[in-house]
Amino acid sequence: MPLKGGTFLLEIRALKREDREEIREILEKCNVFTKREIDVATELIDLCLSGSSDYNIEVLSDGKKVIGYICYGENPIASGIWELYWICVNPSHQGKGYGETLLKRMEEIVKEKGGRAIFIETSSLPSYERARNLYERSGYKIICIIKDFYKIGDHKIIYRKDIENS
Repeated sequence: MPLKGGTFLLEIRALKREDREEIREILEKCNVFTKREIDVATELIDLCLSGSSDYNIEVLSDGKKVIGYICYGENPIASGIWELYWICVNPSHQGKGYGETLLKRMEEIVKEKGGRAIFIETSSLPSYERARNLYERSGYKIICIIKDFYKIGDHKIIYRKDIENS
């Protein structure tokens, strides 16, 4: 799916094996995720690359470099419910609408597949504020806050967005 990005053409495409290390570097550059979280994100990438995964990973690229990525999937035990697992944009490209572009792409796929709603779980820490702002600007509503979930003072925030199927 080609997109215009200033003076260069962007594309959202399927994950390729050569994207793995670039995505890991982007996750590290963000200075938001713990080493364990980055390891988990990389494990999901490896599952997708092996072909034995129910996760969907799409990459935003300028044709040469990965700018960002999104990982999402259908909940295996809830009818029509999808979940966003990871979304990350290289810090040097943040603030340009690329996160919104990735979210919209996911929403299009979910709608095409007859999904009813998308859920997102995230942290309440200040380092996640940009992500929470992105979700709220994109129409996701907080439906639950679980106090001290990740650790004392770090609450789990759960967002939901209903998908209109016509």
